Amino acid sequence: MAWHPGPNNQERRKTMAKKKTINRQQQRQMRTQQIIMGVIGVLIVLSMVISMIAR
Repeated sequence: MAWHPGPNNQERRKTMAKKKTINRQQQRQMRTQQIIMGVIGVLIVLSMVISMIAR
């Protein structure tokens, strides 16, 4: 948290000023990341199950 106090404070001020637009972008990114991670997890589980069945 306290590696670079100067830039972080400036970034916080910017985020406070543009909170709504950044929140929308963050929500979209979070949704897409969750979907991608879920798909990857399902693919990994399926590949493990298929490899178990193949043996």
